[in-house]
Amino acid sequence: MQAPAPHPSRRRGNPRRSCHAPPAQVYGSDSNFVVAAPTASGKTGLVELAMCRNLSRYVAPDGGFEHQPGASKTVYVAPMKALVQEKSKAWSERFGKLGVRVLEMTGDSDAATQEIRAADLILTTPEKLDSVTRKHRERGTVGWVGDISLVVMDEVHILGERRGSVLEAVVGRLLMLRASGAMRGLPLSGLRLGAVSATVPNAADVAGWLRCPPDGLRVYGEEMRPVPLQVRVQSFPEDKRGDFMFERSLARHVVGVLEGQYRVGGRWQWKPTLVFCSSRKGCSDTAR
Repeated sequence: MQAPAPHPSRRRGNPRRSCHAPPAQVYGSDSNFVVAAPTASGKTGLVELAMCRNLSRYVAPDGGFEHQPGASKTVYVAPMKALVQEKSKAWSERFGKLGVRVLEMTGDSDAATQEIRAADLILTTPEKLDSVTRKHRERGTVGWVGDISLVVMDEVHILGERRGSVLEAVVGRLLMLRASGAMRGLPLSGLRLGAVSATVPNAADVAGWLRCPPDGLRVYGEEMRPVPLQVRVQSFPEDKRGDFMFERSLARHVVGVLEGQYRVGGRWQWKPTLVFCSSRKGCSDTAR
């Protein structure tokens, strides 16, 4: 079984700055992994390699693909429904050719239990996954949850937001179920966890939480971007009220930083600008 071809947008750019974790860490093993890498550096490709690894169990010795629908599920978790819908469309086209059943499951799209059982790739949000897995646990049944063998979390930096507690609860629940005797012999007993992000500041802590082996953590800096960027570091006075208040106070400095960048000779020379914040509330405060 061949891994999906890279998207055309990832074939361009400076090849020396292409950012890919060694395939052996993702496709060549079943170990948990965490990858922190800049935007547009190939993280989606790594997620697809992990999916291919999960599907490779259906490859027969003669190279044929002996698919058993729903027998070993991959769950992709993303914080935004728009991202879930985007990936659902792309992967339906890409993996559907192999007979892989892709199911989008968000607050806007409920699925019948029969559909979920037959799905190979489930794309969902933390809240929806929390809801469906909690219902099965409350009922005292395993259901299709026992067929989950891979969970990949995109934009895992949401752990630092209010919604992060939901994701933590889901992962904790799945790890607890994996350790239970009722899972013996089911795919969940060998559950693999993966997480990717462009902005997670504490990747090592996340890797420890997911119980990754030492070689399962990969962190890439800005120097590995497909398109090089100039990096400048600007310091500000410490806030005596603590690190949390200091982080909140940074929003007040954004305008001054932009002025220094785009105001030349008393005239504004604006360019498209992205301002990254560590939380949704921080983004809202900065915009105001």
